[in-house]
Amino acid sequence: MKSSLKYNKLQRVATIFVITLFASALINSLSGIPSIQAQQNSDNIVAVFSPNSKPYNLTYSDWTAKWTQWEYSMPEALNPAVDGTGKNCANNQSGPVWFVAGNFGGSVTRQCTIPSDKGILVPIINVLCDSATEPDLDTEEELRACAKADQDLVIGKEITVDGVNIGNLDSYRFQSPLFNLTLPENNIAGIPPQTAKAVSDGFWILLEPLAPGNHEIHFKAAVGDPTAVGITNFALDVTYLLTVVEGQTEVAPTQNVNNQSTTLQGSSGNSTFE
Repeated sequence: MKSSLKYNKLQRVATIFVITLFASALINSLSGIPSIQAQQNSDNIVAVFSPNSKPYNLTYSDWTAKWTQWEYSMPEALNPAVDGTGKNCANNQSGPVWFVAGNFGGSVTRQCTIPSDKGILVPIINVLCDSATEPDLDTEEELRACAKADQDLVIGKEITVDGVNIGNLDSYRFQSPLFNLTLPENNIAGIPPQTAKAVSDGFWILLEPLAPGNHEIHFKAAVGDPTAVGITNFALDVTYLLTVVEGQTEVAPTQNVNNQSTTLQGSSGNSTFE
């Protein structure tokens, strides 16, 4: 998009649009954003897992693969990525990390209630390259090159949590391991159900659990060349209004999480690009 920015290659034509003014404004807004790992905001702490950490015993790259499998596992009618209100935000959530969805372009505000012991994975902007929507991509190397080429075109990105800007986002770019992507009936890719090989690439933030109460996560990003005449660009602007409630999941934060509904494979577990 460029989703979540989850951005499905098959839907690229349908979802890209001209956003020159948006992209220019976004780039201007990024100047002077400080780099933070933890920031006090009123009575709450906004804390971000560092890029080289292993939250809940998995790398960022592994979590991004699990996130992609989660999003594509749901049919369009139940999918959080095409939900305009937040009604689908709890679908298929499990384990210690709550997956937040982006969209396929444009602006959306969603309301969502989550437990207070969940980490929160936010895909500021990302792309998926897979062998189902692009059958010519046969090898892991080709999939990686495809995903990297797309994300190299990101021209602006920003995320705030409760009004706190999270900077140093270039350090939070991750390419996933090679993984299996299982597409159900009526999937968001718009293709017959099947299992494919896939690699994702993007900018991600994994927040430590938020305190009970109301919180706002706002992220936006743009891809393209805002100065070129006749160039189409892609942009998204997503706001989550979260209600965090006292709660505990079945998996303790210190445990190694193995989501049985997903399968990770491949050789490159933690490729970070700055």
